[in-house]
Amino acid sequence: MKFSKIFPSLSLTVTLVISSVSVSLPPKKVQAQSASQRPYAVFVNGYGNCCAWGMNDVQKALQNMGAEIRYVAWDNFKDGAGQKSYLSSEKQFLRDAQDFINNQLDSNRPLILIGHSFGGDSLLSLAPKIKRRILFLGVIDPVAIGGLRKPIKSRGVPSNVDYFLNRWQTNQLDQDNLVPFDRFVSGSVHNCRAQTCDQQEQNIARRTNGFPIEVACGFWEVSCPGYEPSPGGSNGYKEKPLHHNLMPTDAYIQQQIIDRITQLLQIARGRKLDFKNIADSK
Repeated sequence: MKFSKIFPSLSLTVTLVISSVSVSLPPKKVQAQSASQRPYAVFVNGYGNCCAWGMNDVQKALQNMGAEIRYVAWDNFKDGAGQKSYLSSEKQFLRDAQDFINNQLDSNRPLILIGHSFGGDSLLSLAPKIKRRILFLGVIDPVAIGGLRKPIKSRGVPSNVDYFLNRWQTNQLDQDNLVPFDRFVSGSVHNCRAQTCDQQEQNIARRTNGFPIEVACGFWEVSCPGYEPSPGGSNGYKEKPLHHNLMPTDAYIQQQIIDRITQLLQIARGRKLDFKNIADSK
């Protein structure tokens, strides 16, 4: 069990906040191509069924690439099933995912793994158990037991991962941003042996092109740029903070993932590209 047993008083609050995030499964579109070339992507939700399944831009792009997509929760590997219990652990996820990927999935198919929060932590625990190549491993604000980030830092990313993408935020905790409790701890994974380790902090919501999204300030936010409360004036505008639950659907994060996977699939299909250029591209 990762969260509710250790912090029972927060379980209901977390559930209510997470339930406000609308997540629906897009229709699975199949594009004809060789079975051994068809990418296989897994999206792993975190606690309370949030929020990797809502990465619609990435999923649409993957479908256009002909990918088969599996939607799972952090505590089990059943396609389309939600979290089993608020008192779960990742044991069943690790057992079933390891068996499927190592023993059932065609090892020639490009494998893409993306997880948010507890889902990201489950993937970091899974990756060292995988005995085949992982084309792309993406974790978004991964959180470990007790809603803490610190244990994430000691996780390892094995050398059979072509590209590791890790994004996290350190914004102030409030009703919209309940975890991680140790938010000031860097989310960078120390022992990353992937061919490319792309780890960055992102605290501002951004558009697809990377430009910050601005929102109107409240009347009490007197330090906001453009704050002129006189009649007919303005409260000013500020850059929109990027909170834990909204990170997977951030347009810029999704676009970076799409760009990386597109280039990685070109590599897998025999086109020679530089991994460093992939990491540096916007």
